[in-house]
Amino acid sequence: MAYQYDVFLSYLHECPSGPWVNDHFLPYFRHQLGNALGGRDARIFYDRDGIHCGQKWPAALKEALAHSSCLLGIWNPKYFHSQWCQNETAIMRHREVKLGYGSGDKKKEGLIVGVRVNDGNWFPQYAKDSQRADFGPYYVDGPGFRQTPLFVDFQKAI
Repeated sequence: MAYQYDVFLSYLHECPSGPWVNDHFLPYFRHQLGNALGGRDARIFYDRDGIHCGQKWPAALKEALAHSSCLLGIWNPKYFHSQWCQNETAIMRHREVKLGYGSGDKKKEGLIVGVRVNDGNWFPQYAKDSQRADFGPYYVDGPGFRQTPLFVDFQKAI
């Protein structure tokens, strides 16, 4: 199946998550994903530029999720308390079940990729059970982050 989006980016909009995703994570992730895809432009559904004036949020999100190869969640404990984030993840988890991920030949595979930015002790079990990238050290908001040596490590980690 050809998907409209390579990735559906799911994140909490409140500070510091929203600004961190927009200002730091997304620009470098988009570039590096494009490199990993052989140099073509990465197709990332990002709600700030993927939903246009007049569109209905719930319907637009459902459609984007249905047409995305996978969901990339920027995970912190509050992410799992957000109704929007819970709904996005639930839709993708439902797709995993329907497509047989987590069982049979696809026992180790899934459609949800987590990027942990805070302590994972309070994550739900399905998130604890999946391998995730640890970006906790880089979860720093503000323009000063770009001036630190840690920012170079952040870019390499992406």
